[in-house]
Amino acid sequence: MRSRLVTWALALILALTAQGCFGVQTWNKEPTYTEVNPGESAVLSCKVYNKQGTCAWQKDNKPQGMFTGKYEWSGDRESGDCSIRIMDAGVVDNGAWECQITASSFTADDALSSKIAQLTVRVAPSPPLLEVDTVQVAERRNFTVKEDRPATIKCISRYGNPAATIKWFLDTDELPSESYSQRNTSESDQPKTWQAESILDHTYLKEDHGKSLRCVALHQAYPTKSKEVHVTVDVQYAPTVTLQGTPTGDVEEGIDSLALRCVVDANPAANIQWRRLGDVDVFSFQEMVEFNPVSRRHSATYTCEARNLVGASDPISARIDVKYAPRILTVGPAPTMTAGLYNHTLLDCQAEGNPPPHYTWIQTVSDTDEQIDRGHNATLLLESVSYEHQGQYVCVASNIIKGEEKQVVSDAVRLEVVGKPQVLRYTVDRNIEVEKGEDAVIQIVFCSDPLPSRTSWEWGSLRLDAGNGRGRYTAETLGKQNSRDDCYNARLRVQHTDLADSRDYILVVENDQGADRYAVGLLVNVSPTEPVSMSTVIGIVITCLILLVLITLIVLYAFKTEKCCFSQRGDFKPTDLESDKSDLESQKGGNDTSNTNGNTKIVPVNEKQQQLQQQQQQQPNEKR
Repeated sequence: MRSRLVTWALALILALTAQGCFGVQTWNKEPTYTEVNPGESAVLSCKVYNKQGTCAWQKDNKPQGMFTGKYEWSGDRESGDCSIRIMDAGVVDNGAWECQITASSFTADDALSSKIAQLTVRVAPSPPLLEVDTVQVAERRNFTVKEDRPATIKCISRYGNPAATIKWFLDTDELPSESYSQRNTSESDQPKTWQAESILDHTYLKEDHGKSLRCVALHQAYPTKSKEVHVTVDVQYAPTVTLQGTPTGDVEEGIDSLALRCVVDANPAANIQWRRLGDVDVFSFQEMVEFNPVSRRHSATYTCEARNLVGASDPISARIDVKYAPRILTVGPAPTMTAGLYNHTLLDCQAEGNPPPHYTWIQTVSDTDEQIDRGHNATLLLESVSYEHQGQYVCVASNIIKGEEKQVVSDAVRLEVVGKPQVLRYTVDRNIEVEKGEDAVIQIVFCSDPLPSRTSWEWGSLRLDAGNGRGRYTAETLGKQNSRDDCYNARLRVQHTDLADSRDYILVVENDQGADRYAVGLLVNVSPTEPVSMSTVIGIVITCLILLVLITLIVLYAFKTEKCCFSQRGDFKPTDLESDKSDLESQKGGNDTSNTNGNTKIVPVNEKQQQLQQQQQQQPNEKR
């Protein structure tokens, strides 16, 4: 409790000391920086504790007297309030003001002088203005800059007191304070006013083009507290280009039209150049190039490029690929060609088209209009030519445009085959079967150019030319093949066939280039119910006799050479053989006598041999 009372007592003593209870003058409140609008009043505060001296004011280090209606005391000086009221403030009142209190006595050392307080009588600055390279830029005019490059512009506010505070805005966005600076200087012709100068260094983007750059001067003397000046930012940038009208599907010659537009984004305006890939000269200087209608000569890569004072755009290209149906250029080598039999020959077809055409070679067989697909290349190689290749060939060139097939057919190329005769073996059955007594017809198709000089049938030792007959055999006259040029039918007719007719019949065809032969087998079948002929019986008997004689000879030969089942063991001794013979003879005699009474057992020869073998095996064991 006592310590708390001591603390309160000390605090009271300090407070009384601070308030001058002991006669020492001290500051209660000193004057501070003050601004006032023209014609208005301003109070500079000056209050003292324990005031005993006299109050006085100085302006710009000179005593300032009191004048009614202009400079008056604002408070009760006896109570320590030496504040001054400045009325109808004007520029003359600008200055450094100082409050002073004289000493309480001539022996006291308690005179007071306050800190200097600046009184500023506001003067509204003139409207701000903009300068670029010392040249003033008029309100709302363009401020031209280049993209991605720093640009400098100056804003000046003059004859203001105090100096205006300047800020920069791009549209409504305040620019960062790091991008500009401000310097205030006293006006030479009006030293009581100030010039504020702010320099903006900023890098503009393409997106800033057309925005408003605003310099805003802030000042309390302005009726609206601020005034501004602005210009339009004119950002110059290199061109960029885009293409419109680039085809996305097939463009067909003579049917479709096409327009390519080069859309340029540039400031300032750019010059357009169209170039065709591979050409030296400029194709066009217009924004749009048109092809109406398109043709194959328009097929190319077209490049658009734009250029202005700032730079040039990257080129952008469009590929025009005009489609057109196939057209045959050449086919051959000649309208009519001759090829040797079994030789090689080439047919060639050249066509133009876009897309490149697909080739098909089709052979038309004479007189039948049968069509055969022979190949799918521009060049058709016929290897090992045969008479089957003879006929007319056409080349079909085709492509697809907009999903539709376009096709063109060439003139026909006639292929003739010359050489020795050739039997068309694939058209002939190798064997023919007939029932006995039926007629048999053997037919073979062959081709020959030049004409065959001789055609004949051969079998056994017989030969029969076409157009002749012999007994039951007739070689018919050659018949022309309607389905093939230079091809013929050769027929051999055998009437009332018999078993003896079963054989091969050979067709022989000759011309001055050579010959060809082909055999067809004829098989005559006999019905199971038909009686066997005498000749057949005789043949069977003879065959059986021959087989019997052969078997007999083989058996005799084997017996004499002791082969097969007549062979004997090689380990028998001669004495054993003699002993065996004696035993056999005695046995034989015994058998003769035994048979009379029927009580004697006959030992087979093979059992006797087994007994002898057992005795021979026991003899070595006894010697051991």
